[in-house]
Amino acid sequence: EYVARKNLLSEADQKRNSILELQQKQQENQKQYHTMVSKLDTLKNMAERYDGYGHSIRHVMEQKKSQQGIIGVVADIIQVQDRYITAVETALGGNIQNIVTEDEHVARHMIEYLKKNRFGRATFLPLTTVTPKKDNAFTEEMLKEEGVIGNVASKVERDKRFDNVV
Repeated sequence: EYVARKNLLSEADQKRNSILELQQKQQENQKQYHTMVSKLDTLKNMAERYDGYGHSIRHVMEQKKSQQGIIGVVADIIQVQDRYITAVETALGGNIQNIVTEDEHVARHMIEYLKKNRFGRATFLPLTTVTPKKDNAFTEEMLKEEGVIGNVASKVERDKRFDNVV
């Protein structure tokens, strides 16, 4: 009976230690979670304010809630795997800030808004009028070169309706 009791007490100690370790891990994970949520909130706020974008772009994007037909900037409509981010950013350059609209009427309206308020210029890409550039013979040859893994458009994920824009 003494040995059985001793074994049970030893087992109880081990369980208590396991519980303490798990509680510490839970606290660490909870702290990490809250840190990540805070970072995500900060990034979301920056994205909603279009921090880092040109003055005119921010003004147009501020109208997005009240002006139907503003979809967003090119950066909003594409998803890029981490390994292709630098290539896509390099290829797009300033075009990443071009504003995608449902149609040319919305684009014209926003151009007037920018002019009227002297907010500067922006490039608009209306879904109804944008047409893709065709690959030429030179492009076809480049795609065959060693080390070339494809054109940028093939490495960008997007909704099908944005194919012409991309």
